[in-house]
Formats: sequence, C-alpha cells, structure tokens
Amino acid sequence: MRTAVNAAEADTSREYHGVGVLTGGLTGESGRRKYEAAGVAAVIDSVNDLPDLLD
Repeated sequence: MRTAVNAAEADTSREYHGVGVLTGGLTGESGRRKYEAAGVAAVIDSVNDLPDLLD
C-alpha cells in the first residue's frame, strides 16, 4: 500500500491505486481500518472481488 501511495505522490502524471485484500494478517474490521489508514483506494474481502472492482 505504501508503494502505491508513494508512487502517486512522486509521479502525478499517472494514476496509482492501492487495493487492500483482507487475507492473512489483515482481516476483519481492524484490517480494513489499517488499510484505510495507509491510504488505499479500496479494500476487498478476496482477490476474487478484484474483477468487479475494475469494471
């Protein structure tokens, strides 16, 4: 997430979107809050939700 946020700040000629996936160590509402605090564009429950997000 930090990479996407840092890239967006360093290169304003492109769009960068960090997407947090609630798996592994970051799950539930606490994981969602951590991702949001990191500046992600979206938080999804599974990588299977990514195609719908990109439509």
